[in-house]
Amino acid sequence: MLPINVKALLDTREIESSRIEYKRKWNQAECIRTICAFANDIENQDGGYILIGVEEKNGRPVLPVSSIDPEEIDKIEKDLLNKCHFIEPFFLPRIEKYQIDDKYILVLWVTAGQGRPYMASKDVLKNQSNKAYYIRHGSQTIQAEGFMLKELFDKSSYIPFDDRENPFSNIEDISLNLLKEHLYEVKSKLYDLCNHGEKLKLLKT
Repeated sequence: MLPINVKALLDTREIESSRIEYKRKWNQAECIRTICAFANDIENQDGGYILIGVEEKNGRPVLPVSSIDPEEIDKIEKDLLNKCHFIEPFFLPRIEKYQIDDKYILVLWVTAGQGRPYMASKDVLKNQSNKAYYIRHGSQTIQAEGFMLKELFDKSSYIPFDDRENPFSNIEDISLNLLKEHLYEVKSKLYDLCNHGEKLKLLKT
């Protein structure tokens, strides 16, 4: 389950538009490049989200959502796993299915990657070995070149404290109250688990 309410992803007033990409349908090449860009997280925004089944116009989602065929969801998930092998080093986002009224969308949650910098194939269908580094520039995914490429490598050599893994931490180090406050602020459905005090179940979700 995502750490944020999916309705907030459809309302760019609640989350930065630079962290969201809307796709009318599953597009392998474009989605893989955007996953790579979010994982590189050059602006230290903790990655981003790709919403498949949502049309975009002038940077805003078109509502109601377009939807994707529910019979295509399993096929898209398998294709995503396959195409993510063309990201180097390998990176796989979290994927969640959501039903909004009688329509379906897929949300790809891309966190800042521990293996930065990442590069991806320019075209996963034609030339999978031809790779480049991608970053987010505003609300666009672009190829990192020149000073932007240097900046990517410079920032990748230093991972912000909040993004680092701590191999010596344990569950007792995590404050349930602080976690509860964060989930409430982002209107996450996980908030209900906090009310039952199920910290272990919550962290595994």
